[in-house]
Amino acid sequence: MHDNYRPDTEVLNAIDAVFAPKSIVVIGASENESKFGGRVMRNLTRYGYDGTIYPVNRRGDAILGIPGYASLDDVPGPVDLAIIVVPKSSALEALEGCGRLGVKAAIVITSGYAEQGGEGVGEQEELVACARRLGIRILGPNSLGAYHAGNKLAATGNQAFDRQFEPGNVALISQSGALGGSFLDAGMNQGLRFSSFLSIGNSADLEIPDVLLHQIHDPSTRVVLLYIEGLRDLDKLDHALSEARRLGKTVIVLRAGWSEQGASAIQSHTGSLAGSSAAYKAIFRRHGVIEVDDVQDALEAALAASAYDIDGRRVGFISVSGGMGSLAADRSEAVGLKMGAFSDETRRKLRDVLPDFAPENNPLDVTGAVTSSPGMMQAALEIVAADEGIDVIVMLITVVYGSERIADEVVAASATIGKPIMAVVCGGECVAESARRFRAGNIPVFEQLHGALQAISRIGSARASASGETGQAPELDAETREAIDSAVRTGSASLLTEHQSKAILRLAGVPVCDEAIVQTAEEAGANARAFGFPVVIKGVTTQIAHKMKAGLVKLNVCDEAGAARAFDEIHAAAKKAGGELEGVSVQPMVAPGVELLIGGMRDPQAGPLIAFGLGGVYTEALRQVTFRPAPVGRAEAMDMIGEIPSARGLLGEDNERLAPLADAIVGASLLMAGADNVAELDINPFIYYPGEGRGIAVDGLIRRDDE
Repeated sequence: MHDNYRPDTEVLNAIDAVFAPKSIVVIGASENESKFGGRVMRNLTRYGYDGTIYPVNRRGDAILGIPGYASLDDVPGPVDLAIIVVPKSSALEALEGCGRLGVKAAIVITSGYAEQGGEGVGEQEELVACARRLGIRILGPNSLGAYHAGNKLAATGNQAFDRQFEPGNVALISQSGALGGSFLDAGMNQGLRFSSFLSIGNSADLEIPDVLLHQIHDPSTRVVLLYIEGLRDLDKLDHALSEARRLGKTVIVLRAGWSEQGASAIQSHTGSLAGSSAAYKAIFRRHGVIEVDDVQDALEAALAASAYDIDGRRVGFISVSGGMGSLAADRSEAVGLKMGAFSDETRRKLRDVLPDFAPENNPLDVTGAVTSSPGMMQAALEIVAADEGIDVIVMLITVVYGSERIADEVVAASATIGKPIMAVVCGGECVAESARRFRAGNIPVFEQLHGALQAISRIGSARASASGETGQAPELDAETREAIDSAVRTGSASLLTEHQSKAILRLAGVPVCDEAIVQTAEEAGANARAFGFPVVIKGVTTQIAHKMKAGLVKLNVCDEAGAARAFDEIHAAAKKAGGELEGVSVQPMVAPGVELLIGGMRDPQAGPLIAFGLGGVYTEALRQVTFRPAPVGRAEAMDMIGEIPSARGLLGEDNERLAPLADAIVGASLLMAGADNVAELDINPFIYYPGEGRGIAVDGLIRRDDE
């Protein structure tokens, strides 16, 4: 998608001015902390910002001992960043004054613009036009500001900054300032530490992909956590996520607006368009983004990803409770994790350090003996960590005497163990000190087992999605593209017939079943005999949507007389339904196989997308479908197949026999990417025979884009 996108240097320089300004002017500064201008001033000074601050207010009062100015024209400058905290009626005047000071970027905390609808939309456009004329880039309006730990910058009035933040490696970019504060506050409670925070507000100018691209190049950032409501330019997002993947940075997304009601709520919140869920999911899957369902899910994924590079899903559990171990075994399977089997060598070594009555299986129950046996937990952990069949270790800590010492032993062992270690600490006050010691030793702590396992599973899934190289996407050659374009244009209606659609699919390299279009009952019988019985006979028309329901499809026709009779019945059914036939299709009745869906659509923001999932009656019933931006190569198509659990179970694990299916997905994606006049593509079912390593499109429809 992003091949034609080039990052805007001016934009990146403006974001530099937001996160690392040498000087700041606060327009609407105050000492009253009940006002935004007061809280901004307090946070700038409290967090130790060492640049120059110019407070501006009507009286020119000094603020917190810093000389104040009554007018922007009195500010000596130069100024990198402006923070505008004035009523909307004064915002344009403030912006004009910023232009005279040579301000590079402005955080507009002032609200009441596009998020309110009506006149606010036009007022926001006027604000942006003014800023562009002055050479200023805007963050907001309706923003709650920015924070950067390394630069000691807290240019925000968000209440979360009432507490003192500790520097970390997680960048938070949020389209909701208030929800961003909840992320920060709850995250700190759970041991998460932030490198930066930015409230993007209405995204009237600077957008989330701009800031994302900037932050993934920040060496202090390892994980970027995004709260997204809607984006205007998914091409920019695709480019930024591609860069994140290249640099090995983890991106976690909580996205609102995937439902109709959610999209409506977003429009009234930030004035954003929610965009197509399929488009977002396609881009996220391609680049290994971790998509989560709520704030807690996001924080737990960030907690795990900020501590370790988790690569693998084979988990080893070490528990002080047999009950917790049993729960872990059950929950692991439910979230798609594997219980790593301990090797014979691991089991032998464990027998040397554990009591005789302790089993040496995974999950490992070290029994109550650990409470009176210093060094036992550390020794067991080191043995399990050395097992090559274990990728991640989860410590299961319950209320037992000596849990503080157990935590100390785990922390000590973690210094030399090269594998991720998580701690699930189940309890309250009795284990609070244990949790504190784990966190002090940089071991992520989870209060609930499900949270830890879900985080590991999601990170593992994202890594798997991003593990293959997308590389240079294939494309149709010029001759084939011209032939497809011509074939699409020749259709008499925007919805092409099945026969026309299959001919185009064949040009794109998708295998389709043979057929003959006939105009008489005699021709129907003769062609049926030529194909060999049984056959399928269908009416060819674009005027009747549900052909099976209307009686235009006859299955298992077993002789010539039956074929002729089916021809007549289909014509009668078409007449009854009020439609005209262009002919009747005779095609072989294919053997039963795995019914799949291969589809395509053209998203207004993301462009062509390719879809794969279960077909036939399962398409609507189970809704197991995955998407990618088109085109895709064979490796990415294989990834798509692997993302549909039910399909993978039906198709098996033999990648060599699945290659022709992947090639069919590639062909359909080339069609979507190369034929600009194709709006939608639906192959359902595409029947695959995994034992034979072949498949065939039994039905296919293409809708032309006539706009």
